[in-house]
Amino acid sequence: MKRITVTILLLVLTGMGLAFSRPSDRQAVSAYQANDRLGLEITTDSCHEVLYVPVGRTKGKGLIATVPVGGGGAVSAVRISPVMEDGRVRFDVHFVYGKYPDIISSKDLKRLPAKLISSRVVAKDETLVLRDDVSANASWLVNIKAVELRAKPVTVGKNLKSLQPSVVPLMTHYTSPTQDLEVDDSETKCGCAYCGDLRVCPSRGHCLDTTCGSVCCPAG
Repeated sequence: MKRITVTILLLVLTGMGLAFSRPSDRQAVSAYQANDRLGLEITTDSCHEVLYVPVGRTKGKGLIATVPVGGGGAVSAVRISPVMEDGRVRFDVHFVYGKYPDIISSKDLKRLPAKLISSRVVAKDETLVLRDDVSANASWLVNIKAVELRAKPVTVGKNLKSLQPSVVPLMTHYTSPTQDLEVDDSETKCGCAYCGDLRVCPSRGHCLDTTCGSVCCPAG
């Protein structure tokens, strides 16, 4: 009888030790959320540079990329709207019609007709290829690869709160991402994307154009 009692006591103590040594669910979720962000590298057959976009955790508040395509068909660009989901990237794919290369402002970009084609999921280090399977004689390709989130560079001018998107076109002359004079404020921006060595950080409700395409930060 004593042996049974001692055995039961040992099992209870072992269970208590495991419970105390195991991290709480809240701690596990916090650790997961702190490390579940990825980035996307987007390349097309019509651009020689890579467009890198950090992926947001919330849909509708992260950066959106619209990249031009060529090669026939009615589609002139492809819009990618990514969001993190269970450690992977889910992104909506919109085909953009009209004369995308002729746009001159973000308002014109919003006016172009776009159609939601699909929602895709990509894991880290995985590459997906998008093609136009609808239009006749369309031969363009868009490659989307999920990569590790880039470290945030040290920026200067953090106290320049008065800077507006109107100063951003000057960034097209920069060749180093550390030379930016942009304010990196999470309340006014969705993050910063890269077109090659060019770093662009659109404010909420605005888009910035690069040779890789347009990068937009939703107003929400």
